[in-house]
Amino acid sequence: MYENYDLSSLAHMHRQVMKRYEAEWSKMCPKDELTLHQSDLLLRLAEEGPLKSSDLAQQWSVSFAGMTYLSDKLVELGLIERIRGGEDRRVVMLSIMDKGRERVDTIVDYRQQLIKKTLNGIYQDDLRSMGRIYSVILNNLTAAQEPLGKE
Repeated sequence: MYENYDLSSLAHMHRQVMKRYEAEWSKMCPKDELTLHQSDLLLRLAEEGPLKSSDLAQQWSVSFAGMTYLSDKLVELGLIERIRGGEDRRVVMLSIMDKGRERVDTIVDYRQQLIKKTLNGIYQDDLRSMGRIYSVILNNLTAAQEPLGKE
């Protein structure tokens, strides 16, 4: 199915796109603005409400320590808070605060600008194809499959 494509080139391009996307985010945001990943976390909490830090770490494929590091600045700025579980103190919930909600509109505006810049010149049919491709990729990565190398 994909024998004719240079898969390492595709993987390299994907990494380059992600790096440049993050770099563009950093360029367009004021120096004191949040990183792309911190902004994503704030938006997620605004949309879904309080979430377990461990669940977020698993869904984002980062370590628990990585999620703690990611959320530290948001806590420090008073944008989110950590809430310890009642009976099980190991459970840490992350919840957006009012000050965080005030930042959401700005973050959404930055995100829209970056998406428009990123997708400029791509036709609607190509965007639909891209959506289908990403859906297949996500399904492939989330489906219960044999570990790699056991084909």
